[in-house]
Amino acid sequence: MPRPCSDDLRMNAVKKVMAGESCRSVAKQLRVAASSVIKWVRRHSDTESVRPSRMGSRRTPKLTGLQDWIGGRGVAASVASVWRFLKSWSITRKKLTPVADERDCPDAERCREQWKGFQSLADPRKLVFIDGTWMKTNMSPRHGWGLKGQRVHGSAPFGHW
Repeated sequence: MPRPCSDDLRMNAVKKVMAGESCRSVAKQLRVAASSVIKWVRRHSDTESVRPSRMGSRRTPKLTGLQDWIGGRGVAASVASVWRFLKSWSITRKKLTPVADERDCPDAERCREQWKGFQSLADPRKLVFIDGTWMKTNMSPRHGWGLKGQRVHGSAPFGHW
């Protein structure tokens, strides 16, 4: 973000406009934008000052609803309370174990039940595992929240991106 123009330049522009010159001609002489001169004159007529206002936008806290729920304490206290709650329930952030979304559809569930019945009859020495899903997981979340010591399963859609 560019630095604000000096107060001397702003005051000089306002004095010239008050003397009767147009904002555009003053802007051309001082090599600034005409909109800036117009804003300086407007600020001077409203506040009797040409000083710039604070630059940048005010950042709003992201946990405002949670802050009200906790009891109006500061955002840092709110975040600390959330972490204490998660820790008390042994909930930690960990890497997801990705699985295909399609495994939750009824057809896949039926096939999985049939496979579980067939497993006791199959000879494990003759089984070969072939991963044919080719699941693309680079656009799915990589981390999740779950109980300490347990895996967190995350689903990733199958198909073309």
